[in-house]
Amino acid sequence: MSGWTEGEYSLVREARDSERGFLEDLDQSCFRQRAPIILVCCSDWKRRHDIIQHTAALRGYRPDEDPETHALNWHGGVIRLAPNSPTNLIPKTDEMFLQEVVNALRWTKFRDLVMYAHWPCKQATVAGLTVEEVWQASMSGRDRVVERMSGSVTARTFFHADYENLQAGKRSYYLHPRRCVSWLTQARDDTSHPR
Repeated sequence: MSGWTEGEYSLVREARDSERGFLEDLDQSCFRQRAPIILVCCSDWKRRHDIIQHTAALRGYRPDEDPETHALNWHGGVIRLAPNSPTNLIPKTDEMFLQEVVNALRWTKFRDLVMYAHWPCKQATVAGLTVEEVWQASMSGRDRVVERMSGSVTARTFFHADYENLQAGKRSYYLHPRRCVSWLTQARDDTSHPR
């Protein structure tokens, strides 16, 4: 797995620390306490374990308890739900994964959907995605599920950062939807209209 570039790290810091930032530190307020969830995350074994354990603890579960987590693990996690995502090498893979998520929500009757992307992510980098494109795909994937479920689900999207080569540990962030879309729109406008 490749590490972080200084530019990627700076971008995440800006998205976290600036006035218009949208990455918020993950804490208990991000979750309903002791509520079962559908979890969409990458199948990367190192990140998946961290995400499941950390999410369970923030939802009020002790390590010895069943965290009531129905996990759907695909390489790339939520970014695979984005329409026409370059991470999906087989046509309509996004539709197949979307149907899996919808089925899980309907069959379990769980109302809380927790979706993660992470960086660095091999699925994303092989497809040529940048960190910003991972955030965009995360929002697109989230919006598709909410639309398909006609708003009957509470969907939250998170970003797990493993600062492996920076000796800075691991952090998970909530992607604030409105501010994330605003950030990405402004970033796209800034690159399409150079000064």
